[in-house]
Amino acid sequence: ADFGVAPGNYRVYATRGIEYGLGSTRIKIEAGEHAKRTMDLRREVDTRGWIACDTHIHTLTHSGHGDATIGERMATLVGEGIELPIATEHNKHVDYAEDASRLAVASGFTPLIGNEVTTPNGHFNIFPVEAGADIPHHQQTDWGRLFDDIFAVPRVRVAILNHGRDLHGGFRPLSPRHHISIAGERLDSRPLRFNAMELLNSGAIQTDPMQLFKDWCGLLNRGLSVTPVGSSDSHDVTRFIVGQGRTYIRCNDDDVANLDIEAAMDAFVQGRVLVSYGLLATLSVNEQFGPGETVLLEDDTDSILVTASLRAPSWAQPESIALYVNGRPQRSAQVSTGGKTQSLVDETYRWRIPLSQFAGDAWICVVAKGAGIEEPYWPTAKPYQPDSIDFAPYTFACSGPIRVDVDRDGQVSSAHQYARHIVDRFSGDLAGVMNALEPLDRAVAIQAVSILASGQMAPAEVARAVDASSDKVRGAFADYQLARRQSMIVQLEQNE
Repeated sequence: ADFGVAPGNYRVYATRGIEYGLGSTRIKIEAGEHAKRTMDLRREVDTRGWIACDTHIHTLTHSGHGDATIGERMATLVGEGIELPIATEHNKHVDYAEDASRLAVASGFTPLIGNEVTTPNGHFNIFPVEAGADIPHHQQTDWGRLFDDIFAVPRVRVAILNHGRDLHGGFRPLSPRHHISIAGERLDSRPLRFNAMELLNSGAIQTDPMQLFKDWCGLLNRGLSVTPVGSSDSHDVTRFIVGQGRTYIRCNDDDVANLDIEAAMDAFVQGRVLVSYGLLATLSVNEQFGPGETVLLEDDTDSILVTASLRAPSWAQPESIALYVNGRPQRSAQVSTGGKTQSLVDETYRWRIPLSQFAGDAWICVVAKGAGIEEPYWPTAKPYQPDSIDFAPYTFACSGPIRVDVDRDGQVSSAHQYARHIVDRFSGDLAGVMNALEPLDRAVAIQAVSILASGQMAPAEVARAVDASSDKVRGAFADYQLARRQSMIVQLEQNE
């Protein structure tokens, strides 16, 4: 790269996303002088068999804001190692293929036509889109009709709920006004027909790195099949780096210029993905089943072996890793770098979990967190819409869910399905409901309370039955009641 600077002393960095190390050199340059430096980048994070995808990409050329022209976007995509970039210009179907070919970077990735369907009541990234297809009607606020339009677009298989906690046009999709996160319960009539959601948007970071993750857990416990997504939402060259937040899709990546799109979409919809923001965390069960897959157990199996791996380039600093079961942490470990701040991380963690700890079908995933990065080569952003004056920059990673068929009936029941079965079975018998919930997962109790709260039972009668139940059920009831009270407050105050 050739560029001009004023005379002075400089440090120059070279990076290529999380899969590569860091190049760095110092330069002292005088007026009229030409200085040359060479930096070598070493591959540090192995992602073979995983396609690096950014599902949320914009340009100044087509979206009209930000600063990345279409030419600059092509350069940044190949520079950051994004192998499957999705063009998601606002309410437009744009194909990056011609520009990639014109600028001689077509060998670096397989571009895909998408669209950020930008409505008054939420933004949704959709793909793949057939060239020349009609644009969905994006002015409507009826989600039922909107999703009918979206999935009527030829080839479309994915609809992502974007930045669900952000306020746009006076509407916040996952606001407590509309949604009880802990139970994945919708309070308005909008159907939740998206099949993926952003857990990490590096251009619209949340103050709490776990907020969208918790929202996603509630949806899974509700019984929805929702793929977790990391994306950049980049409109810029350097202010928000394209591919900083990204999704790795489990698929053959040998020829990045000719990726098998249908195979990649199959894997994406099934949840065979990893969410990455500076770190990469993978998960397997019995060294056989990975994210997006269902663990089928033999009759004599009494435990499972869960293996998590954490990888990070030498310039990132992971701090912790945790195994989540039905949305709650069950195992964890601190990450040790031996006191080194520039240490390549490639660690493996194994946990043997007795099936008796599950008490029913379950889903598991792994979450890793680390320190934010302040240096100019890969700065992590401040919150887009902060909800506190306190903020600690962070990096983040999680895996797609692995479902475990603990009861061996050939299918994995959600917490909501367990709860619905119990409530229906003990129709009107609240004591029977509470007793049946006792041996099951806490997520089932939360779903049961949600079902009872939306039914015909008198709240005081439900409260009396809960008071006579176990600590676990009382705790689930208290957490749900707190969330519902917060929803009532914002509804009364008409806040988003």
